[in-house]
Amino acid sequence: MKTIIADKSQKDQILHDAALKNNGTVAGMQVLSLSAVMKEEKDDRISTLLSLKKILSKHPEDYPIYGAMFAYPAFLEDILVFAKECLLWGIQEEDLPSDTDAERELQKILSAVFAMDLAEKKTHAQRDQILADLQGQDIVLYPSFYTDQYHYEVFQQLKQSFPMYETRSASPKKELHYSLNMRKEIESAAQSICRRNQTCNIILCDYSNQYPVLKQVFQRYGIPFACLKEENTIHIPMIYASLCALAYKKDRNSFLQALKQNAFSKECPRYLADYIAQMMNSDALPSSVYEAVQNSPFSVEAKIYQRYDAESAAYLQQIKEEYDLLYSSHGPQEIFANAYTVMLRSPYLKQDKEFKAGMQIRSALQNVLSSLQEDEISFFIELFSSMTDTSSSYTTDFCAVSDLQHPLSLRQDTYLLGCSESSFPGFPAKKGLFDEAYIKRTHGYPSLAVRHTSYMEQLQWITESAENTIFYSYATNDYAGHELQLALDAESLFPKNSAKKWPLDTLVRKTSAPHTLSKETAQELFVKDGQIHGSISTIERWFACPYAYFIQSGLGIRKNHLSTNDAASIGTIQHAVMEYAVKTKQKEYPEISEEEVRTFIAPYFEALQVTHPNDAEQINATKERLVQGMMISFFFLKDMEKDTSFVPAQAESHFEEEIVPGVTLKGVIDRMDQCNDLVRIIDYKSSAHSLSEKGVKAGQYLQLLSYLMIAEKKTQLKPAGCYYFSLKETPSHLAAASVSRLTVTDTEINEENFKDTLVKQRRMRGWTFADRLTELDENSLHIVGLKTIMDHDLVQECIKELYGYFRDSLTNGNIALSPAEGACTFCDYRSVCRFHGEYRKIVPLLMKEESFKCRKEGK
Repeated sequence: MKTIIADKSQKDQILHDAALKNNGTVAGMQVLSLSAVMKEEKDDRISTLLSLKKILSKHPEDYPIYGAMFAYPAFLEDILVFAKECLLWGIQEEDLPSDTDAERELQKILSAVFAMDLAEKKTHAQRDQILADLQGQDIVLYPSFYTDQYHYEVFQQLKQSFPMYETRSASPKKELHYSLNMRKEIESAAQSICRRNQTCNIILCDYSNQYPVLKQVFQRYGIPFACLKEENTIHIPMIYASLCALAYKKDRNSFLQALKQNAFSKECPRYLADYIAQMMNSDALPSSVYEAVQNSPFSVEAKIYQRYDAESAAYLQQIKEEYDLLYSSHGPQEIFANAYTVMLRSPYLKQDKEFKAGMQIRSALQNVLSSLQEDEISFFIELFSSMTDTSSSYTTDFCAVSDLQHPLSLRQDTYLLGCSESSFPGFPAKKGLFDEAYIKRTHGYPSLAVRHTSYMEQLQWITESAENTIFYSYATNDYAGHELQLALDAESLFPKNSAKKWPLDTLVRKTSAPHTLSKETAQELFVKDGQIHGSISTIERWFACPYAYFIQSGLGIRKNHLSTNDAASIGTIQHAVMEYAVKTKQKEYPEISEEEVRTFIAPYFEALQVTHPNDAEQINATKERLVQGMMISFFFLKDMEKDTSFVPAQAESHFEEEIVPGVTLKGVIDRMDQCNDLVRIIDYKSSAHSLSEKGVKAGQYLQLLSYLMIAEKKTQLKPAGCYYFSLKETPSHLAAASVSRLTVTDTEINEENFKDTLVKQRRMRGWTFADRLTELDENSLHIVGLKTIMDHDLVQECIKELYGYFRDSLTNGNIALSPAEGACTFCDYRSVCRFHGEYRKIVPLLMKEESFKCRKEGK
């Protein structure tokens, strides 16, 4: 029988070619790898690493430099790989470098490995005899690529005795192309393949980074291809490792990691896993918090917590048997055996690749479990978590994808992609513990020059991989915009300035059909009892993005917002403090003491600590910042109240009013102040806000002005103004000195200066409608732009027209996916709409030529 010696990745191609020549049949031949022909055996990776750890851990005092690294499989794997290479070359302890303490310790470690019963010893010992036994056999050598020098030299010896497999020779022409980045380069190659419609080889210089992009692009273009290798996502090793860790450590983090990996037989939904992680603050399973929330200021959220508590309790009951089995484990044997029992219930094992991984775990346990010691548990767990799986597929003759080190058979074209200086020719220089400097002083190990020469000689397969054209290609930049240089080895093949930019056709994104509803559907979704009901903020959402309004208010899809240590929840507490102060102290509300503030907010933060026990420190820090910020706000408000004749009349005033026919607003006005026949609105915000005419006319700022209209209707008083007051604590900046006519005057640092600076920074912002500035702010220090008087009637007309515009557009089915600038920043529905177009400019929708401003005072 004829034996063809080839790399295992070439087997399918060889058998396929042979079948084509023999009417679909293959007989009288076998394809074997060089390792198989040389009868090389392999040691079990996990067993060998564990044995090495046992040997080295017997005398830790002998390894003061590297001893701590024995706990890491990756370190021992580096040691083992190099030691095996040394054994193949017959390198002994005395051949290793020993000039420094670190090198002498490495020498001692490698000596311990040399003493182990490794397969490479046998390979080295029987090499010459096997080569002699092969003489006279019917053997043909297939052109292959050997990255390790040992097998390269064995192959060279075989070439002296056996013929090479007959392959077609070719003298293709060469072209050099470039593109802006890797994705454009791969897409350009895909378009070239489609245009030329010729069989081709794709050689990736940076396979691990390029292949995922190529796979995506080629699937989009419908290009069939066979790949050398593809990383498979396998779950069983990580599942088993997480179960072992839980059985061993029995702590919170291990349990949550097991949930994350879906390690139990019942899958835990992501939201439920997040909730359990939120509530679990110790090694014990979480308990119900429903009653605590029910009796807290956040009682409105109690029903949601009740549902989450019930669902988490039901899930934990479902996995109780598995959980108890793991927690009952003691000693290495029970830990790994019980974890294996739970793993066997995983639904992932129904998949072939997962079942294969499970069998590998079973084999490893059979080999080493009985001898496993307590101090080796963590090491053993990490070995399982590092298991990987790759596969290859030969499904088409049209296109084959490989890397630099796996030759492909002859096709019409070859595309060599990614020829940058960092990836091509890709010689694997030694790095890490055993770098080139170390190798250079290792007697008997092939030199850098020898290995480089062998590598470059084998790389010549690329020049013979195409009949027609070899396209050398590179990207000029990475995704961050950093420049990439063409590799010198590729550049030297072409005359200067011969590189051409890849032609790349770019399709204009097809404009999606506008999102609209029929009038009947719009009426059904949005109109109840002849009215469109909603808060002002939701209507502002329609002006920002009609489609987002449709999802939220039409379909009723809303994210459950539970109070947490975030800006929204803290803003709620700040509003509650202001309401409490105003209602209990009226005009003297700024006199509230710090102790009163602390007493009032205590139930809120106690509830947060119950619902977020793992964030206790952050919550306490937030509480302190809130108290500090509120006291600074009250300091400003105290100064403001001395200069205004307005008196707080209502706090947190609820309303439900028809603003225009067909639109009913529902909401809460933070604060209404009165003075004689005047009313003004103060709206508390967690950040700085202001009004602009353009934004108002575009429907972006309806809230504050709508509040004033409703307050005017409720009180029958004249509107004086409406203002935002920011409760956000901001840094105060005080100039160290001032310069006037080349004279530098130092700023006197005193309480008065600090006060003036703080008051200036915390001023309220909004619009004034009544020329009653003395009553509003006698010294004009607390309101920005106080002297600019706005036309109330015109503004009110504009607001009403905007609500009418909203009503008519919505009832006609306008739910266009047309977000204004900034609308997507904090939108919860981006994963739904997947908007990729240009944002709509914020422009006035009406009254474009009219100004809201009246004359300023004194004009």
